[in-house]
Amino acid sequence: MVEKCFERFLSDDEMHAQLERGEAFLFTISHWQQIERQIEHLGFGDLFFVTQVSAKRGKLTKVTPVISEKTQVVHRAA
Repeated sequence: MVEKCFERFLSDDEMHAQLERGEAFLFTISHWQQIERQIEHLGFGDLFFVTQVSAKRGKLTKVTPVISEKTQVVHRAA
């Protein structure tokens, strides 16, 4: 579930703090490429997906953590 939605670009310090939380979040701005470059610049490029989604208000940019092998659920046959 997305808990935060930002209406402006974040500074590097703000973005870093948000990424360290490991939660999904949205931007009401559609400049996903700029957001993706900032995330890569901060060293989190392999840990988050950046996608553009359509909503009633227009295009949004969604930042979602990549599920790592450590957090994947393994189902084994009994």
